[in-house]
Amino acid sequence: MEEFLENYREIVWECTNIFDTAEQAFHSLFLGMAVSLYGMYEWPVSNRESGLGRSDIMVKSLNPEIRPHLVVEYKIGKNLEQAKKDALQQIFDRKYPQTLKGPILCLGIAHNGKEADMVWQYI
Repeated sequence: MEEFLENYREIVWECTNIFDTAEQAFHSLFLGMAVSLYGMYEWPVSNRESGLGRSDIMVKSLNPEIRPHLVVEYKIGKNLEQAKKDALQQIFDRKYPQTLKGPILCLGIAHNGKEADMVWQYI
C-alpha cells in the first residue's frame, strides 16, 4: 500500500492543479483509475447506497480470495492526518462494507490541495 500511496501522490501532483480543491475532483480521478481494474473487479460504482449511506467508491472483486473488495472514502481538510482517519471511520460508522462478502480493503483518503495521504484497513 505504501507503493500505491507514492504512485497516487505522483498522479495527483502531475494530473491536477491547485484549483482542484473539491472532493469531487479527486473522487473522479480515483474512479477513473479504478476502471482499469475491470476484469479482476466489477465496474467501480460511485456514491451507490450501501449500509447506512453512500460510499464514495466501491469496487467488488470478482475473486475476493485473491483480491479484496475496495471501499474508498474521501475527505478534504488542512489536517491530513485527521481527515484520513475521519474518512476511514466513516466507512465503519456507516457500515458501507456490509453488502460485501470476503476480504475488504477500506481506504480513507485525505486531500489538501495537491497534498494527499491515506490510511487503510483490511477487514
